[in-house]
Formats: sequence, C-alpha cells, structure tokens
Amino acid sequence: MWGGSSNDDSSGSGGSATVSGKAVDGYLKSATVCLDLNMDGYCQIGEEPATSTKDDGSYSLTITDTQRNHKNFDKASILVYDGIDMDTGKRFEGKLLAPNDGTSINITPLTTLVAKTVEKATKDSNLTQEQLVQELYSFDIDSFEGVDTAAFSKWESGTTRPKTSRQIAI
Repeated sequence: MWGGSSNDDSSGSGGSATVSGKAVDGYLKSATVCLDLNMDGYCQIGEEPATSTKDDGSYSLTITDTQRNHKNFDKASILVYDGIDMDTGKRFEGKLLAPNDGTSINITPLTTLVAKTVEKATKDSNLTQEQLVQELYSFDIDSFEGVDTAAFSKWESGTTRPKTSRQIAI
C-alpha cells in the first residue's frame, strides 16, 4: 500500500511514490532522511532514496520503482540523523528510525523503539504477523537493550521543555 503522492504508481509499471512526514525530537531541521535499503544504519546518498528535513522537520522522500523492488525494501527502516534540534538549537546527535510502510510517516523516539523492537523480534526468527503484534504488546522498556540513548526525546526525559506553542502543536 503506497500513499502520499499524486504521481504514485503502485502497479510496478514505472514511476515513483512519495513518503512524507516529520522528524520530531524537537523538530529536526536539515537532518538527513533516507530509506536504509542496505540496512547499515547510514544513508548512502545516490544509492538510497534520501533527502533533508525543512525547518519544521518535514521531509518528502521519492521512492523509485527500482528502489521499491529492492530485496530489502520491506525490511528497511526510514532513518534520520544529524541536523539541528529546533527546541535546543543544538546539533542532533542521535538516530531515529521508523518502520517503512510506504505511507506518511512521522519519525520519533517512539517509532525508533517500535522499529528496534521489530528488528530484535524478527532478527533470528520467522515470526508471524500475529506473533510480532504480541511481541509489541508485551514490550518492556526496562528490559530493552540496543537503543541509541541519544534517540530518546529530551522532552520525555525531562532534559528540556518545548515552548508552550510547540506543546500545543504536539
């Protein structure tokens, strides 16, 4: 299921689709966003669909037919790193992830936890969709390992607090 663009062509006969959303841990300005097709945790500019975020954290990724047909397309995450955290004015040093479902996707610390949980649950097993949903329901934050702690929201951890106008918007 593809969405987000009037030039969407999910028939596989050519064209491209657009995945859009916002990168939020405080809006991330000028952050790199990509579909991490080779699953190495970095954006390979020119090989993987990539873009940068605007001042409000918004992005728009164009996915070609060739990229949709890549062997890792269904497993690859949307990845965000670098840029400026608009709440603090400082460089964002974490990485955020979101599962790729081909729709409008906001990328946040919560989507990072979901993506890491899905990755961990499916790494060495062939879970059914129902089993994966059960894994997500039984998620225990205290026992989770392997998350980049810089990816946790500074607001949620109490390190910073967004302006009142931003809190209302969120």
